[in-house]
Amino acid sequence: MEKINNIELYDIYSTRHIPFFQTVWFSRTLITLGIVIVGSLTAWLIIRYLKKKILPKSAWQIALEQLHVLQKKGYTTKAAGKQCYFTMTSIIKEYLHAQHQLRTIGKTDEELIRYLQKSSLLTQPIIKRLEEICSGCLYIKFANQEAVQKQITLHLELSVQIIQETKPQEPQAC
Repeated sequence: MEKINNIELYDIYSTRHIPFFQTVWFSRTLITLGIVIVGSLTAWLIIRYLKKKILPKSAWQIALEQLHVLQKKGYTTKAAGKQCYFTMTSIIKEYLHAQHQLRTIGKTDEELIRYLQKSSLLTQPIIKRLEEICSGCLYIKFANQEAVQKQITLHLELSVQIIQETKPQEPQAC
């Protein structure tokens, strides 16, 4: 600072201008944005890859899961036994429809047995087991006789056997 005629004059310093794209906050913002974009893209690709790996369940797997849920419940009243048999036969009908393309949905138990006897897809022992289940539940469904827990358990096991015997065979590894 110089004093000329008692006036203080300041030296003129050159001003320096830094463009915004060369500032620290701009570079940090770009780095953060880049990390977020790369992270999001990576997460999306991983999720997409994992979704492709999950195979949908087949008809026999769904039917077995539903029957296992029925097996875990207790059936001590008439209404519970009746509902169990309705559910059990509908699971079997839906399974046969989905797995073997048989028109079993909407048929009564008697119609189901007659229909399956006409088709050559199922073997006679399997049809006999289905007849046993349908005749056993006939009393409970319509005659309102009390269901015995032992009978319900036996018929649920027969249902599981039917599904396991009619499911498609998995190819064997060499």
